[in-house]
Amino acid sequence: MLAGLLVLCGGLASAGAAPPQEVLSYRIEHETWGEIGRFSNSIRREDGRTLVEARLRIEVAILFGALVLYREEADRRESWENGRLASYRSRTDVDGDVIEISGQAEDDSFVIRRPDGAVTAPPEVFPTNLWSIDMKDAETVMGTKSGVVVEVRVEAGGRRRVAVGDQEIDARYFKIEPRSEPGVVPFPQEGWFDDADIPVRFAVVKDGKRVVFEMTNYRDVLAGRSGGP
Repeated sequence: MLAGLLVLCGGLASAGAAPPQEVLSYRIEHETWGEIGRFSNSIRREDGRTLVEARLRIEVAILFGALVLYREEADRRESWENGRLASYRSRTDVDGDVIEISGQAEDDSFVIRRPDGAVTAPPEVFPTNLWSIDMKDAETVMGTKSGVVVEVRVEAGGRRRVAVGDQEIDARYFKIEPRSEPGVVPFPQEGWFDDADIPVRFAVVKDGKRVVFEMTNYRDVLAGRSGGP
C-alpha cells in the first residue's frame, strides 16, 4: 500500500512539474563605459508554446560606483504559440521613469498598448529580443522598451569567428536594419548564432555607441541542448 501511495505521489508530482527551463545569460559591454550590466532570457517550451522572460539590469557609474550616471532595469515577458507572438508585457524603469508596454494577438494582427495609445502590428511581429534564430525571417519588429513598430530587412553575413568567453567559435551572422526611420528603437542590431542555434552574442548601436551582449554560460547551454552532463 505504501509503495502504491509513493508511486501515485510520484505520478502527481511528475504531472504537475514545470517544463525544463533554459537560461541564456549575458554580460553587457558598452563602447565607452565598459561593462555596464547583465541580461538574461529564461525560456520554457512545452506543447507548441514558448514562454520567454527577459531581465535587464544596467548601471553606469563613476567614482568607484559612488555616482550613478544612468540606471535601467527591465522585466519583459513574451508568450509564443506555434511560432506566433501571443502576448507581450514589459516594464522598464529608466532613472525612475517607468515605461509599461503590453500586447495581445488578435485574429489578423498584434495590438500593442503603449503610453501614447494603442498601435497595430502584423501578426508575425517580433520583439527586438534576439533569443531565437527565427528572427532572421522578421519583416516587422517592435521595440521591447518603447513598443514602436518598425519594418526591417535582415541581411545574412555568412559565417564568422566570434569570441565567447575564453573560446572562439564559428557562428552565423545576421544584421537587422530598419527600412524607414526607426524612432526610439536602437539599430542596427546584429546577432551571432552557433550551429545549435544558440545566440552566443548580439549587439545594438544606441546613441551612436555600440553595445555588445556576450554570453557568459555558453558551455552550460550547449551541454543542455546536446543532452550532455
